[in-house]
Amino acid sequence: MYERATLSCRPAAAFLNFCAVQLPEQWDGQRTVRVTDDQGNDAMMTVEPPVRDALRRAALLAPHGLCCRIDLGVDSSGLNVVEVYWES
Repeated sequence: MYERATLSCRPAAAFLNFCAVQLPEQWDGQRTVRVTDDQGNDAMMTVEPPVRDALRRAALLAPHGLCCRIDLGVDSSGLNVVEVYWES
């Protein structure tokens, strides 16, 4: 199973592969999330509305072993998630 969510008006300028995403408790979709890439770099990122649900699903499934890969597309600032791909 996989899911790809994109924000069509702003394409991703860069991609982060095999990310770990930590949502704040009772995440409302507007607060920043902690993202760790496969190099071990941490960043606090905002998530664009069209991809929030996909990111939430991936982040909730990953700790239970139901999601083995999360790739994120970020805008040119590198701090806004505009694309989410995850697979199980």
